[in-house]
Amino acid sequence: MSRDPSKHKKRTKLAWKKHAIAYRQKLRLKKALRISLIVLGSLALCLVLYIAYASKYVRYGRDGAHIDFRSSNKDAAVQEASRSESQDPIEAEVVYESKTPAITEQGPFKGYYVTTKQLQHAEELYDAADALDHGSTVMLELKSIYGYYYYHTSISGTELAEFDIDAVETLISKLKSRGCNLIALIPAFPDNVFAEANFSCALPTAEGYLWLDENRSYWLNPADETVLSYLEQIAKELSSKGFSEVVFEDFTFPASASIHYNSSKSRQQVVADAAKRITTFFEGSNLIISFATDSMEFPTQDISGRLYIDGVDAAQLDRLIDNYSGGTLDAETQLVFITDSKDSRFDAYSTMQLLS
Repeated sequence: MSRDPSKHKKRTKLAWKKHAIAYRQKLRLKKALRISLIVLGSLALCLVLYIAYASKYVRYGRDGAHIDFRSSNKDAAVQEASRSESQDPIEAEVVYESKTPAITEQGPFKGYYVTTKQLQHAEELYDAADALDHGSTVMLELKSIYGYYYYHTSISGTELAEFDIDAVETLISKLKSRGCNLIALIPAFPDNVFAEANFSCALPTAEGYLWLDENRSYWLNPADETVLSYLEQIAKELSSKGFSEVVFEDFTFPASASIHYNSSKSRQQVVADAAKRITTFFEGSNLIISFATDSMEFPTQDISGRLYIDGVDAAQLDRLIDNYSGGTLDAETQLVFITDSKDSRFDAYSTMQLLS
């Protein structure tokens, strides 16, 4: 049987055309695959770069970690500039002419305290403030353990808490209008913001990292002169805002073995020297410098202000009083117990209860 040449040519042409189409499809698929891989690789690289960039802005709060892009984008030059600024004294007035009567001349008092958690909704305390007796004593926690301020501060390099600070200022004004004796409670050495801007002022680990406590807070070195000057600036500013007393809490040297510590002085002696330095700085002024602790070993030999003690069970009261009465501290006038207990054993001493 003879084959038709024209039909053979037609079948050959169709086969070639199908092969060409299949080949072009393969090329398009390969090209699309390459483009997809390039896009995915670019997205992965962007994600890595974003994570590296955003890690500088991670902030830890009591409700967990979050990213705060309001934090200053500090490179090495900015960090150094921030450190230089933080060492400059602020223009805050501290009166030295009209000295406040000595603590020992004042009797026990009953006051109230306000936490940073409450200040996040400061407007809810307005009615309680208006209902206070004239001249009441009120202590406000005005800085978090992460270094965020709950009042408008002019200290360089500081950051405000992400809440309505104007509402806090209004609360302070209401308390002033009631003639309240205002006390500021300030965490001394836990401070992420200052530590991140001043690495050499923070406590390091043996590996060279900044040491973190269980709250994910960096701690400042109690032996560092810049740190102590920073605390003095805070106290000066609060004095100029009408606070009669500044209480420094977390005024201690953590006992963690992870901290790289190289000094001939004991950690307790370092804390004692720091307390003496700040107390001496304000001697003769109208500002009282006090400290808050939950330890029975706080150095009190050079303390002229008060010692605020939190979390004391009434059953332990006599033992604690005996412990501090053996030193230079006058228990009846210089010890203040932060407690909401109604136990009558606290009646002979100064106490602070939650304002609500």
